[in-house]
Amino acid sequence: MMAMDVRGRAGRSLNEYWSAGPRTYLGVVVDGFPNMFMISGPQSPFGNIPIVIENCVRWIGRAIQHAAASGTGCVEAQPSAVDLWVRETADMFERSLVRRGAVANSWFVGANVEGKPVAPLFYFGRADAYFRRLEKVADQGFRELLHRVAPAASPGRTNGSEIQEWRS
Repeated sequence: MMAMDVRGRAGRSLNEYWSAGPRTYLGVVVDGFPNMFMISGPQSPFGNIPIVIENCVRWIGRAIQHAAASGTGCVEAQPSAVDLWVRETADMFERSLVRRGAVANSWFVGANVEGKPVAPLFYFGRADAYFRRLEKVADQGFRELLHRVAPAASPGRTNGSEIQEWRS
């Protein structure tokens, strides 16, 4: 993703935002990057990848349906939800032996790329608990996401700065 120069609201660079390591909510959404959904993104579980993908796609579909049904067309993670998920991911990482990956220049922590910050790239909690969490967030109406009215379609690029109305 870093090679794509992804830009969020007001032209914010994902590379700059993640300069100290990835910051996601559930490994699927990022605050400040409206409607950017990642399938098996950073901080999602390391496990049976097809099953992880299936659960993430189901959650993304429900998030999009929820946004459409509520009259909003734009969603992103709340910064507080991202902070909590990053902390939980780091806590799980610290409880595992993978935390020693920097010593071995492991790709699990990004240590194999010179200049890349060493940080947990996966959620090392139980995958079944993660899947239940996805379902619970969806069942409770995606409270951890900010919902905004999307701007009217217009030709050309947009940087998201014209999105005005917030709903939580």
